[in-house]
Amino acid sequence: MRPRFRKVTFAIDRQGRLERRVELPNGRSYTQRATLKTLKEVAAFVEQRGETGPKTQEMWDALRHLPATQASLSLQFLVERGCMVVDGRRNYAALAEAVRGGDRQGSDSNPPADPPLPAP
Repeated sequence: MRPRFRKVTFAIDRQGRLERRVELPNGRSYTQRATLKTLKEVAAFVEQRGETGPKTQEMWDALRHLPATQASLSLQFLVERGCMVVDGRRNYAALAEAVRGGDRQGSDSNPPADPPLPAP
């Protein structure tokens, strides 16, 4: 069973690879890495799909030449950094979501705006 609370951090290692470090509640940790090439290909693929944002499995199938773990790590990084938006199981480039207006029902990718400040 997957632990409920994990600490996930991203960094760039000395070889210029994207690195995800996961610390588990029991004190154990693991690190995964993805190349810059993989990160760029994943970002380009999701952006090219536009309105029909791909599901993760569709991305893996289309980018079969990339290791699935690296592709998933890249996608998670792009989502965490606000470059991609997840709606249900589909992934969209954040700019495309902003242009569409982000009015999807049930989407938690666009938090409600702050209430207006009271007049002085």
